[in-house]
Amino acid sequence: MTPHRRTASADRPERLGWPFSGFTTGLLVMVVAALLFASGHWIYPLLRPCGAGLTSTGDGQCAGVSDGSAPLHPDPGISAILAGIHRENTAVEQTPADTPPVTIGVLIPLPSPGQDDDYLTAVRHDLEGAQLAQIQANRAQLIGDRPQVRLVVANSGENAQHWSTAVSGLIERAPGGSEDQRLVAVVASGRSLGTTRAALDRLTQQSIPVISARLTADQLTDAPPSPNVPLARVAPTNRDQAKAAAAAIKSSVSTAMVIQDRNPANIYADSLGREFKESFADPTHQLVADETFDGGGEGVATTMAGIVRDICDTRPDVVFFAGRSGDLNTLVRALPSRNCPQQPVRIITGSDAVAFANAVARDEPGLRDTLNAQVTVEYTGLAHPDAWEADPSAFPQASVTALRGDCDQWCYPRVHPDRDLAGELADGGIIIGFDAVLTAVTAVRDPHAPNTTPRAVSQALARLHGGNLVRGASGYIALSDQGEAINKAVPILKIGPDGAVSLDRLSAPAGEPCKPRTPPC
Repeated sequence: MTPHRRTASADRPERLGWPFSGFTTGLLVMVVAALLFASGHWIYPLLRPCGAGLTSTGDGQCAGVSDGSAPLHPDPGISAILAGIHRENTAVEQTPADTPPVTIGVLIPLPSPGQDDDYLTAVRHDLEGAQLAQIQANRAQLIGDRPQVRLVVANSGENAQHWSTAVSGLIERAPGGSEDQRLVAVVASGRSLGTTRAALDRLTQQSIPVISARLTADQLTDAPPSPNVPLARVAPTNRDQAKAAAAAIKSSVSTAMVIQDRNPANIYADSLGREFKESFADPTHQLVADETFDGGGEGVATTMAGIVRDICDTRPDVVFFAGRSGDLNTLVRALPSRNCPQQPVRIITGSDAVAFANAVARDEPGLRDTLNAQVTVEYTGLAHPDAWEADPSAFPQASVTALRGDCDQWCYPRVHPDRDLAGELADGGIIIGFDAVLTAVTAVRDPHAPNTTPRAVSQALARLHGGNLVRGASGYIALSDQGEAINKAVPILKIGPDGAVSLDRLSAPAGEPCKPRTPPC
């Protein structure tokens, strides 16, 4: 006799698919709801469509050109600045004027959301400085009052990968374009990358003048600097930073080691190291070692450990680091294990070290302890507010007031009363972004007759020297016939163990910064 087999259905309905208790189910529902709520602020931007004329980059931002009315990035700070630009643009359009307004473009490569907060802050500061310059030009009459100025912002995305979309939108807004808005110049920020160079090549080939803000590579276009390339610089180039660093330290040191990133993609590091070697070495100053590493490859930490041993062997008075801040972090973390712990190590580097200062301020592992162990780090800044007090004659007071002074309405403390003024200005981005747009406005507002076409602005930029200096908050700006700032003020900044940045001294490629009626400016 076959035994009777019970089936699941004989005793109870068979339960399919959800093997959890009611308590567990409720708990899971609450967890999922919490996750959806918490992540909504980043899921929504990824799904949000871009505005008219803009292209989704696939990472939560939009590439192309906005007058401030259409968002480009989910960061609230960027959105707030765009809203302010849109308000000012609307006011310009509603203001009756005999001379129609002109448009200045601001080309920025916004990073992917959540990927590089330090860099996002730097670019936000550049854009904020540009916005303040627009307000000052239109409302405070810092340089005349006509024509009024519109700003449009062109986002080229992470590492300027979408540069073609952004640049095409700017070209269409120049005279003769399909969306002619009398665009007369473009201010460019970001990093010195191949994609950045491609963007500037395209703009200058279309005879649209470019004023670079944060960009410091010695050559920003395929064509070398010349009077025929409509490109102007307000920040000190890598060459000028290296010269200013050498000028600042040569009175107190006689030997130096250079640590150089040999990655060919790092245009910034290549020119920085080359120019320091040329500026430092002379009959009384010797390069005792020339070390290299590949910042784009693997094993950087291992290489830095070997370089630290060489620091102990050669005992240079100063170490000049020609590389990006991420690799500087690696070098600094390797120094506490050096076999000469009593030997002081003095490092000086270029303007990219502002990100290193931010890492120290966040107390990233291994950095503060090193800076308390006879290691100092200095760098050449693009601008710093402490320099205004170090040598007041090197800085026009009207522009300094616009950034931090008492005023009735339109200076930075009034426009942004909720900001920590010292903290916001410390990285120099707001100052240099302000000066880049100020330079464009100076070229437009010729006291005899306004320049309202790209070619006319290009011609005017070439005349901004001598009695026509740009009165920038980062220092007086005199442009050479190749568009480079002549003997620009360069603050030498020191990073404290807590990440605080302070002015060590003010320098320049020739030692003393550019001032009115002073050669070679």
